[in-house]
Amino acid sequence: MRAFMVAILLSMFMSGVAMGDGWTIEGVDISTDELLSPSIVLDAGDNAHISYQQRLYDNNSALKYAYWNGTNWAITIVDSNSSSHYMAESSSLVLDNSGEPCIAYGDDASGGILMYATWTGSYWDIDVVESGLNYVPGVSLCLTGSSSPRIAFAYFDSALDVHLMYARYDAQWYVSTIDPSVGVGSGVSMGRASDVSPHVSYYDAANDDLKYSYLGSEYWYSFTIDEPENVGLNTSLALDSNDRPHISYEDYTNKDLKYAYYTGSAWVVQTVDSDGDLGHYCTSIALDGNNNPHISYYDSSNNDLKYAHYDGSTWEISTVDDGLFAGATSSITVDSNNEPHIAYSVKDGDNRIIRHAYYGPQGVEGGENPSNSDGIVLYAITPNPCNANASVSFALPVSSNVNLAVYDLNGRRVATLTEGVFPTGVYGFEINDLTSGVYFCTLQAGNTITSERFVVID
Repeated sequence: MRAFMVAILLSMFMSGVAMGDGWTIEGVDISTDELLSPSIVLDAGDNAHISYQQRLYDNNSALKYAYWNGTNWAITIVDSNSSSHYMAESSSLVLDNSGEPCIAYGDDASGGILMYATWTGSYWDIDVVESGLNYVPGVSLCLTGSSSPRIAFAYFDSALDVHLMYARYDAQWYVSTIDPSVGVGSGVSMGRASDVSPHVSYYDAANDDLKYSYLGSEYWYSFTIDEPENVGLNTSLALDSNDRPHISYEDYTNKDLKYAYYTGSAWVVQTVDSDGDLGHYCTSIALDGNNNPHISYYDSSNNDLKYAHYDGSTWEISTVDDGLFAGATSSITVDSNNEPHIAYSVKDGDNRIIRHAYYGPQGVEGGENPSNSDGIVLYAITPNPCNANASVSFALPVSSNVNLAVYDLNGRRVATLTEGVFPTGVYGFEINDLTSGVYFCTLQAGNTITSERFVVID
């Protein structure tokens, strides 16, 4: 396994972003490699945590994790594999009772593996849940009240038949079949009811239908929810306060975004948006405190990220980001004020970006407090604003391979301040000869990346 060099971390990377009314959009991570398949959750302070894939084209891929620490985005590499092209093709992130991240993901190396990673407070502890899976295109993770993991996942066997499975951890991992039908499981999404029972939505490729299953006291019960020709791709499921399922999905035949929910006695199916080629690649659903749905989805006819919200009487639909391939992969959640947060992928020239769009403030903007991740400190740049020249320093708790560089708002590296292996200590460097503008000084030390924003005024 090896770490990947990340081109840049920006706490407020705004270049090329088209903001829908009321949205704030910021960059999380940017690279010339593919950055895809984000999964977003919020902690008790409504700060965002995101897992996602970084993929190169020479069979190198990695699972990454970013979180907003109140000042900026801190990024770590959870797992990487030089022989895996599809590691974390799908990942699912939740926070445990202590607020620590837990991530389920697949890895196509070594014959296909389902993995589960947890942050111990000092390192990532990674379990192999199941092996011999060939290829794992979809995973969905929930935790019980005692933070015991439950994972619904789909895998393709060597004959390219898809299977829908369920893994639970109770002292050891147990894996069983959710739906034994042939060709089911693509687009799997899971929610946990108040009694801890799992509920799962997924696509039945053999019949081109939307299906739903839940685990009773002993057996799985499966139902077909929508069955016109070729519906049910790219499903996402959320349970409301009454443990009733709500599902977003693609109607491939009509190119529509659809939504189905259970009233307690019957299923209701609606077309949410039919203006374009909608829901292709992914949809994501979250419910607010009023049990109203919020859906992020991709408009492939315009390459836009779109957002739909039901306010209790009507659907409100808007374009969040019209960047190239914006929202081809996305994940949505809702904060304590019932406002949406969306993590999504977008392309900007040669750069691939993970962005975060949200309503309202997130955390506290950077200032004099230093960026701090895993004991590595990047101190605030002084002076800020500056007149062409400034100073920056950082502290290392252990010997680390360091790269310290400056980037402009377009993501271009304009200066490399230093690189190499540094022993434990505090180091200072000068930033010189910059023209007027906004810049980011980014420190990579080992697998930790952090940055400070500063302004140059002539």
